[in-house]
Amino acid sequence: MGQEIRKLIFQTHNPYDGLEVLPFNTHGWNSNSPAFKQAIDQTNPCKLIVEVGTWMGGSARTMAQILKQRGEDFEIVCVDTFLGSVEHWNRVAYLMTLKNGRPVVYEHFLSNALHVGLQDYLTPFPCDSVNAYETLKHFKIVPDMVYIDAGHDYESVSADIKRWTEILRPGGTLLLDDAHHPPIQKAVADHIPNAIHAAEKFLWTKSL
Repeated sequence: MGQEIRKLIFQTHNPYDGLEVLPFNTHGWNSNSPAFKQAIDQTNPCKLIVEVGTWMGGSARTMAQILKQRGEDFEIVCVDTFLGSVEHWNRVAYLMTLKNGRPVVYEHFLSNALHVGLQDYLTPFPCDSVNAYETLKHFKIVPDMVYIDAGHDYESVSADIKRWTEILRPGGTLLLDDAHHPPIQKAVADHIPNAIHAAEKFLWTKSL
């Protein structure tokens, strides 16, 4: 697998080149959950993960370290606008450093990957969920695992479930964050009711 998706998205461009590296930023939410290992362990092979909503990459780094320990040849595509969402902006750019009015979340993501030597495995895709899905679908990409941690409202979670389960390979795994959140609970109940709880996340396997 290597950097197959990165080459499709960026061609010869390397998103890490020329970066003014920022200090390591550990901020994230539930980024070290045991659910990641549980999901990865039951996903064989697990060569391509798409993470929908990555923030500064904490969860992606956790998944990458698990896969490295397994000796996998893998790529994790991290989909995010890196511009924050309503819960950040309605608190006066809560948790976001701004530069010229724009969050530097993307720069933190890239810097964090470099600090821990995971830049060859983590492919940023600075795009919204809809267009990222359409792009990967266009390239006929079939992920082994999808981790959804983007919008938290019922409509966007429902749309993400429907979109990303479509291109997930049969036998592949879907993991969703924030199982305690009522809109996410409702979206899961409506669209993948046989999903199970896994350490504050929902875990679902696509039928063969």
